[in-house]
Amino acid sequence: MKLPSVLVQLPAGGEVELTLDRDTGVSLYVQLFEQLKHFINTNELPRGAELPSVRNLARDLGVSTVTVSRAIEALRAKGLVETVSGKGIYVVDFFRNADRGERHRSAADFAGAVAREAAQLGLDLSLVAAALQDLARDGGGARDPKRIVFIDEYSADFLADSLQQQLEVDGIQVVAVRLSDVLDEAAMIESAGTIVTTPYCYGVVRERLADRAGDVIGLTMNLDPEVLTELRLLPPSSRVALIATTPAFLGWMAQMVSTTTLLEKRPSGASATNRRAVSRAVQDADTVIYGSGCRRQLPSMLPPGAHSIELRHVPDAVSLTSVRSRLTALLNQGG
Repeated sequence: MKLPSVLVQLPAGGEVELTLDRDTGVSLYVQLFEQLKHFINTNELPRGAELPSVRNLARDLGVSTVTVSRAIEALRAKGLVETVSGKGIYVVDFFRNADRGERHRSAADFAGAVAREAAQLGLDLSLVAAALQDLARDGGGARDPKRIVFIDEYSADFLADSLQQQLEVDGIQVVAVRLSDVLDEAAMIESAGTIVTTPYCYGVVRERLADRAGDVIGLTMNLDPEVLTELRLLPPSSRVALIATTPAFLGWMAQMVSTTTLLEKRPSGASATNRRAVSRAVQDADTVIYGSGCRRQLPSMLPPGAHSIELRHVPDAVSLTSVRSRLTALLNQGG
């Protein structure tokens, strides 16, 4: 069953299909935020793309400007969009900031802080500089250009494995770190030459790792082609249950399944955070579609013999090219 949707034209050309379901318990601004976030994460709204104005988007969707403004503000708070004065709202370029210039500016800022601290402690600045040179010569604190830390809120392990497979021929090591463990894994993160995260964690990661902001890359993802094929082959009569990592994710999952399949009946849905709701949702389902973020707890909730499909995502080609370019630059710089 295809949910009613609206094709929203982008200022620079192209369009995105948005679905706001007024029959769910999820507020409209959260649905809009989650769908736009998903489109940014999967590069359907590519980095640097201009979004429609708040007024135009509200008109196209038939909602208030307050609803759209709240969704845009939530995207901005996540570091996914930015407003350019006099121009408009744009998707953040997740590679723009990971450049040599910003790393040099970060190093200069750090050096200034060290100099001020040395002065307060009465230390000779030339002795501090000599100690830093000795440390660099001995390799102390050196970052490994072949090591990447992948930080994600829900699926760090799977996404890191996926990136590792793509970069294995390059001799790169990818280590997974959950967003909640960033402080505990500070030493591991500090040793890595590059920090990769999903766009929806990009702003938070740059904020928490402010001294490494120039080394943070937002990696956009696509639905695994095998998963896409499996969804398209679902019989129209399938009884589907959607299980999301959080309630807010149900909106984009329903929209994606609606546009990918030919289901005759609307899927039921539940969040993995509510075991009772999951039990009700899967009770009469012959197919369970779930997000990667709930892969650990879901098997124990499924009825025997239930067919399940995980919405796995893999790095898209554009992001991989950018990551490889950065790694090449780091390796050449080190050589």
